[in-house]
Amino acid sequence: YIAQSVDNINGRDIASFSYAWTRGDYQLYTVDALLIDGSDFYVLSFTVTQEAYDMLYPLFEQMAISFQIL
Repeated sequence: YIAQSVDNINGRDIASFSYAWTRGDYQLYTVDALLIDGSDFYVLSFTVTQEAYDMLYPLFEQMAISFQIL
């Protein structure tokens, strides 16, 4: 476990949880973004190696921010 937060983005609360773990020789990071829309629950999950985190996380963050429920 690394961090947790609840943010309000575009009028919607998004909870996020970040944690680190290993698989074999790989150091991995996972970020889960949780969204609730009425009785529906959505999970956006991002898992990446430690080396690729700084490059790829901004893309995941933009996707999560722009996520729209139609």
